[in-house]
Amino acid sequence: MTINPIIPVFVMIPICVLLLLFKRRGVWNYVRQILCIILIFLINLRISVPTDEVEVVASNIDVLFIVDNTISMMAEDYGSDNAPRLDGVREAINEIIDEFPESRYCLATFSNKNQILVNYTYESEVILNAIEALDGYAAYYAEGTSINDSYDIMKQVLRAAEDQEDDEENSETTSDRVQVLFFISDGENTRDNKIRDFSPVEEYIDSGAVLGFGTSEGAPMKARKGIYSEEYEYVTVYDSKLNEIKAISKIDEDNLESIADDLDVDYAHIAKKSDVEDVVEDVLKSIDKFEYNRAKESGKGHMEIYFIFAMGLGALVIYDFIYYRNKLSKEG
Repeated sequence: MTINPIIPVFVMIPICVLLLLFKRRGVWNYVRQILCIILIFLINLRISVPTDEVEVVASNIDVLFIVDNTISMMAEDYGSDNAPRLDGVREAINEIIDEFPESRYCLATFSNKNQILVNYTYESEVILNAIEALDGYAAYYAEGTSINDSYDIMKQVLRAAEDQEDDEENSETTSDRVQVLFFISDGENTRDNKIRDFSPVEEYIDSGAVLGFGTSEGAPMKARKGIYSEEYEYVTVYDSKLNEIKAISKIDEDNLESIADDLDVDYAHIAKKSDVEDVVEDVLKSIDKFEYNRAKESGKGHMEIYFIFAMGLGALVIYDFIYYRNKLSKEG
């Protein structure tokens, strides 16, 4: 059993306690009030239970996120409140997933260590949870940024996806899939002097975009003191007079535009949520294949049971309506 509250539990409990304080007259009336509050609380929890048979709605679209997880992505220059760039990345990926429902999603990151955090899955929540955990690489372990590091992990994922598709086509179990790539970075390249050629990857994708985060003015960034530390501190460097100052990270749009050209996709600078919406709209227009297949698969899902509690709440509300209408009629 799992829960996914609409309103956080620590907020909902005081609300329910407050509702209990408005005690109605009569024992049975108050009992119904308590039952209604309990049911509201249970509905809010959005309880899900494992089920052996769930309807899986699957599209033929694969969405791959390649995300820069270097320290520079913690630079504080996203949006009007100067949030860390990774906050903007989370907002962007949420928006993209909303616009590509029931697709398969994959998340890979590059930093000192390239990782496939989540292999292709229809479970968007898994992607969103993994994104929440990103916070750049600890300053202690940082070795500078090379955007070239993303090439190998990107090609690895895309080639594996194509190989899998070829196998499935040979077994006549699936149709062609549409491969969409979102490459997300600030374009900073402090370890390598030259951006490598990304064009060999272009053959594996059908559409997508390169999303750039950061500003030309740049901003300081905080990072964990150690890989397991819960403490953050500003990353510092030494100037020409050996004074310790905050390190500043700036977006490099030339690098990002170069990668976009190689991949034959558009580049967009993302400074707010509406920028992402415009990009996604263009990507969707470029895709003319939306084949949705519906199939019931066993042992692969959870079913929400809030409707059971909602039915009970509805019955109590109807009872109350009839009860008080009859009472008013008698009094009248």
